[in-house]
Amino acid sequence: MNTMSQDYCPNCKAQLKDSMFGTNKMLAQSVTDVINAANEKETLGYCNKCGDDLFVTSLSKLRGDIKRLKHDLATSYQIAIPAITIPNPAKWEYEVLGLVTAQSVTGTGLFSEVNMTISDALGKESESMNKKIAEAEIVCVNRLRDKTVEMGGNAIVALNIDYSEIGSLRGMLMVCCTGTAIKITNTTILNIGVQKALTDISNYRRDLNIILAVCKPYESLS
Repeated sequence: MNTMSQDYCPNCKAQLKDSMFGTNKMLAQSVTDVINAANEKETLGYCNKCGDDLFVTSLSKLRGDIKRLKHDLATSYQIAIPAITIPNPAKWEYEVLGLVTAQSVTGTGLFSEVNMTISDALGKESESMNKKIAEAEIVCVNRLRDKTVEMGGNAIVALNIDYSEIGSLRGMLMVCCTGTAIKITNTTILNIGVQKALTDISNYRRDLNIILAVCKPYESLS
């Protein structure tokens, strides 16, 4: 004789069945993990009846959370992890952790190509290209900051940024960044705002990694 847990959904108590008159099965554990993470639950499982639509809305919510956390993390990085070009800032006492590198590749796009060509002909700056370069720089340097945090650091010195075009007809733009990850030891030079941002970074990274792990089986659905 089947137990209650085998015959009914733990969440909605609907009967589980697989017959010519209809099907209602338990959803995969990875689906349950997504629903529970999005709704802060610890339900043992969901069936087709209660879980199909809930899974779609839950996955959408988690993707929104990922986007928000990445934005908050990037903002905190810029506050808490200084990235400077000089190798030995005054009054900084630090431990060198090692080299960090990052790349960011972006397509210029047809509109940007045309706009850039016109600007070149007229001897003007291309605003669209300037914007793309600035965005790529931010992405690239923030990747350096992320790697620095992973190494236990809290700053980057000797920052260098290079630019190059990939492919024919200026189709792709690559920004390459290098720097030296360090750990500032005289942390008294860090103000309260920076210290708070460092705490926020730790929390954002923890939450982001948890959600990314839950959503990983469904990355192809993005």
